This record gives sequence, structure tokens and C-alpha cells, in this order.
Amino acid sequence: NSTSTMKKKNSTKVAKQTTKKEKDAKYHSLFSKPPSAKNVINSGSQARIDMADMQQQKRMERKQHRRELIAKWHAFADPNAPIEERRFQLLVAARLHARCQEQVVKKAMD
Repeated sequence: NSTSTMKKKNSTKVAKQTTKKEKDAKYHSLFSKPPSAKNVINSGSQARIDMADMQQQKRMERKQHRRELIAKWHAFADPNAPIEERRFQLLVAARLHARCQEQVVKKAMD
């Protein structure tokens, strides 16, 4: 009697187990069902929107970085000086910056 009970339990376990192919189908693209055409179109247009958003964000980051650099270099020159003097101060600051660190240039330009 216990043997027949064991066989029934084992047979239910076998029925519940999935095959390797079924497991692979869940995780592997070659075995899975191809997506419907509607999903492909939607995912493609969503990818284009996401790409456009990423490009817009990169442009904004570049603009912000450029503003920060301009502000940094303008800080080396005297804002009240005439334009020719400020240009010369920026030239000197750029030459110094090529040779030493930014803190040394700030001290030298003060």
C-alpha cells in the first residue's frame, strides 16, 4: 500500500516538472514566441523617444558644462577691466594653467 502511495507521489512530481526546453523557452529568445507586430512597432517608437530624450539630456549637460567652464575662466580676469586687459589676463591665466594647478593660477591672478 505504501508502495502505491509512493508511486502516486512520484508520478505527480514528474508531471509538475518542466522540461529543459520549456525552461529555455522562458529565458532564451530563440525558443520563445516572437512578439506581435504591434509590440514591435510600439517598442521601436518608444526606443526612438528614449534615444531622443537621451540626446536632449546630453546636449543640456554639454551646455551646462560649457557654462561652468566659461565662468571658471572669466573668474581669472578682473570683471571691471577693459576687454583688452581681460583678454590678456585670460591669456596669462591659460599659460599658467598649462604649467601648474588651478589654485596656483588663482593666487597668481589675484
